[in-house]
Amino acid sequence: MQTDQERLTQHEVRKIALQFLYSKEVRPDQSDSDLLTYILNGRVFNQKNQEFFNLLTRGVLDNYKTIDQKLAEFLMKTWSIERMTTIDRSVARLGAYEILYSDTPDRVAIDEAINLSKDFSDKAAMKLINGLLTNLIKKDEC
Repeated sequence: MQTDQERLTQHEVRKIALQFLYSKEVRPDQSDSDLLTYILNGRVFNQKNQEFFNLLTRGVLDNYKTIDQKLAEFLMKTWSIERMTTIDRSVARLGAYEILYSDTPDRVAIDEAINLSKDFSDKAAMKLINGLLTNLIKKDEC
């Protein structure tokens, strides 16, 4: 078990943030505190972990409507954000948040989102996430 002195990597915090965002959608009746306690499963956030987690989760939750609109521009006309699986939508939102609103380098945000897709979804989702976020970067640069 982790002590207060140990620090989770940013990738580990992203995984926890993703699980939290996913859980918020599938279990909206649960309190944030209960969800986080369950997800952490005995692990401990230090201050930097907590700040990064808050940045990611609050950022996505506060901006998800704008993020969804921007991502929807790159989906086929027969698809919508709502039609994506909950986990894939959560990964895409997290990656898009980092690209649009954070200091995370764009390529790092995409790589992290792809790695999260590897951990929680499948190859088709990895390709979808990569395509959405790459197009988001290209449009953002124009």
